[in-house]
Amino acid sequence: MQTNNHPKHLPAMSHLNTRPLIIHMTNHKTGNMLFNRILWTFCHHAKLRFFTGKQKDLDSNSVDVWLEPNSNVDLGALERSFIGSHSVRDPRSIVVSGYDYHCTTKEEAWLEETGYQAQLNSLPESEGLMLEIEKITPITIKSMLRMQKIIAGDPRFLTVRYEDMVADFDNTIRRLFQHYGICKDDSEIEKYLPPLQKYAPKRADHPHVTNKEQDLQRWKKRLSIAHLRRIDELFPNACSTLGYPPTDWEEIVSFQ
Repeated sequence: MQTNNHPKHLPAMSHLNTRPLIIHMTNHKTGNMLFNRILWTFCHHAKLRFFTGKQKDLDSNSVDVWLEPNSNVDLGALERSFIGSHSVRDPRSIVVSGYDYHCTTKEEAWLEETGYQAQLNSLPESEGLMLEIEKITPITIKSMLRMQKIIAGDPRFLTVRYEDMVADFDNTIRRLFQHYGICKDDSEIEKYLPPLQKYAPKRADHPHVTNKEQDLQRWKKRLSIAHLRRIDELFPNACSTLGYPPTDWEEIVSFQ
């Protein structure tokens, strides 16, 4: 089993040895890299064992914190008790963030071998955004919706909105760690918070952060009525399922 760098060599903190496995589930463009950095850094400082990857590669008895990057977890197959969280993002924001990222990324998966980046960059933005809606965004949104429905009403899981990480990073992290029971008390959470603050979306300088201004209204300025109608057709009730307000069509007209 592959774990991430330093934490694989560190023993678990004694007061966590008998605690549940901590699981965070995320997806592409919902804070995948953000939570990877946050949880890896926390585990490094707290001497916890961190693993990111698929369930088939997980040895749950040798890990304290597990990040599953595609929200693809079979909870019934876990051999250990668990507590967890699921990161979600407004589907409309995922479209714009994904489009901007896929147009400029240097990741090999999106470069010439797939042809997707070249295809996006050959199109006017409006057509490129529609291609993103049709081709790539469904992978994330379907996975996000599936897991959100599975954990709905389960007190073991906390839903963490990407928008909350942008608007109030420190308090969102406090709420997350309190839910996990990962620290003995609030003062211990405060001790681990400073090393994580550099990852706050408003401060981070990383290629995965495409919205440098962290403008949560960006999708209203970039997506047309045709884009938004197609999102609603492909993913009916997605926004309400994830806790976001439906599209205000009169407001959208004012942005066009």
